[in-house]
Amino acid sequence: MWVALKSLSLIRCELSNELPDCPELTYLDIESLNCRTEGYILGFILKNGENLTTLYESCYPPINADGFLQLLRGCPKLRYFYTPMDYIKLYSTYVSAIVEILEANGVTREDPLELVISRRIKWKWFRRLLLRTPNSELIELYEGGN
Repeated sequence: MWVALKSLSLIRCELSNELPDCPELTYLDIESLNCRTEGYILGFILKNGENLTTLYESCYPPINADGFLQLLRGCPKLRYFYTPMDYIKLYSTYVSAIVEILEANGVTREDPLELVISRRIKWKWFRRLLLRTPNSELIELYEGGN
């Protein structure tokens, strides 16, 4: 069953056991997910991200800046990403690195990444930096409220 699973939602729960591999996953919703094992959630996404097109991510511990870039590299088909971007310091070269990864993943202006940032302050900073970034049209940026 897990091997063929295409959609998985884990909302407002605590993860205490390891999840089985889900290589066919295209939709993953991990909102308000707590996990005591540092890096496990990112590892699960990377292990099962090859076909992922939609990701809602809000977990504790949060994915850090390096992990965020790894996530984008590991999910080449990702076209919708909802995230708070908690504890990620935004600066020009970081936003440029995101765009470069998207370019390498085959993201185009006709098929951009819809990035929804749920933290207003992060969304404002990201928007400001994205406007000055080459190939910024690879990202359609939205504010997710809160």
